[in-house]
Amino acid sequence: MILGVIGFGTVGKAVAHTLLFFHTVYIWDKYDPCFSSDFDLKNVLKTEAIFICVPTPSKENRLDMSAVEEVLIKLDRNCFSGVVIIKSTLRVGAMVGFKRSYNLRLVYAPEFLRERSALQFFVNPPGRIVFSGDPEDVKIVLEIFKWCETRKILMDDLSAEVMKLAHNALFATKVSFTNEIKKICLEVGADPKKVMKAIAADPRNGPSHLDPEIGPYNGECLIKDTLELMLTTPNNLLLEAVHRRNQQEIAMQGINGDSNERAQAENCNYRR
Repeated sequence: MILGVIGFGTVGKAVAHTLLFFHTVYIWDKYDPCFSSDFDLKNVLKTEAIFICVPTPSKENRLDMSAVEEVLIKLDRNCFSGVVIIKSTLRVGAMVGFKRSYNLRLVYAPEFLRERSALQFFVNPPGRIVFSGDPEDVKIVLEIFKWCETRKILMDDLSAEVMKLAHNALFATKVSFTNEIKKICLEVGADPKKVMKAIAADPRNGPSHLDPEIGPYNGECLIKDTLELMLTTPNNLLLEAVHRRNQQEIAMQGINGDSNERAQAENCNYRR
């Protein structure tokens, strides 16, 4: 197939580099001098399907989807007739609004790759790939991914949007839980490393995010996605507690928003 990728950050690069083995791929990114020309855009607009991989950063604690909307407006004005696959993380209800506003064939396929191993995770997705959209359009997307043997899960748009946010909120919860147990251990004289290592040894728990030495979650995804899910509806007491506990840990360790290199931001949808 002839495919386009808009946005050449972490996810866009992983998508483009992987799909080039199986399809023809054109790239456009207005911020990347290698792929920002009108010629690049024209090539992308001639494709059968386009992957949107632009950032949706946190703005006033909510996801800023303006970059996604900017791309959708451009595609709609150019009467793009192929399938548009959104990889960027969205607010709950975004797809409903997009489908009302734009005459486009939209499919949501949220990304779960690990930031530091983006290409490897896209080539071999962990556990599943999620899609939502019109069944006929999803069939085309599945054809794009026929090389991938990972389980494909089809959902409605709202469920896919919630699932993406909840995926990272669960990681955030595990991190805050670990830091709470660390606090208790230090206060009573127990060894938090031994406690969490023993808990992680149970295969039902797993070792991910249960290391008491790696501090609070930070980075570009867990904070913004947890906040977005928390604020989607009122009175989400568990997520509010998870967020408050993490903010406490950040304050205690004197960590600012840019200094924490910890791997809790692994499962991120985009980093430029």
